[in-house]
Amino acid sequence: MISTGRDSWDGTPKFTFTHGYVAAGVQVPAQQGMFPAFWLMPASRVAPPELDVAEFLSTSHNVQMTVHWKGASGKDQFQAGTFGPQDFPSGYHVFALDWEADSLTWLVDGVARYWVTDPSKIPNVPMEILFDLAVGVPIQPPASVNSAQMKVDWVRVWQH
Repeated sequence: MISTGRDSWDGTPKFTFTHGYVAAGVQVPAQQGMFPAFWLMPASRVAPPELDVAEFLSTSHNVQMTVHWKGASGKDQFQAGTFGPQDFPSGYHVFALDWEADSLTWLVDGVARYWVTDPSKIPNVPMEILFDLAVGVPIQPPASVNSAQMKVDWVRVWQH
């Protein structure tokens, strides 16, 4: 896992933002049993809320884009969209999220693929950026687990 920086789990992140455009050039591994993710977590480390810019659960050919929020009962609620199939492991792709106070727009390679426009679902807290490659989710990793790589070429944030 890499993030926008903490010296320890309880430390303060070195970079957070609230609302803006975040994008990264990412190549995901082709192996099954991997769970690559590009996501935003509150600086407080109390979730929800959470914004998943790009997650690949059970497949490397369909990207899932998700917003998590705390419902009236206090339980985690979420709304998700998917895009694919595409051959995402074949090269770098740009995954992005335009996070406004009243809307969320997810983009894949510069094309809007999913939207949420209900302001009650949209976070309004500082978030840090994380990239991780979980192993053995949701199935056991393959024998080639040691060669699996999630490559991140670049990351940019433009604050509104």
